[in-house]
Amino acid sequence: IGSKGIGGSHWDLALGVGVGEGTISFFFFEQVLIALLALSKEFICWPLEKERNRHSKHVCEASLEVFQGVVGFVDGTFIILDLAPLMDWYSYYNLKSTYGINAIGVCNDC
Repeated sequence: IGSKGIGGSHWDLALGVGVGEGTISFFFFEQVLIALLALSKEFICWPLEKERNRHSKHVCEASLEVFQGVVGFVDGTFIILDLAPLMDWYSYYNLKSTYGINAIGVCNDC
């Protein structure tokens, strides 16, 4: 769990409170994990079949049938490329001044 780019990093916070970066990383990871586990049964659930069918139909229509049978998506990560692609390099350039590809997880089964 961390942040690559926006304002505050583990290092910034560690410097501010006078502890090591590893202490901040471990502390936040542990606290966030405990909070997520405590709330998971209340807020995280797999949709019932009727809801899955409705979501799947909506995703299919919204994606112009690119994603058929998909219930939803999980936010992914940004895969940084060492070099700019030879073709359409500008399509891979991002706000972090690097080149890369977005990756996401697709949920189509429980």
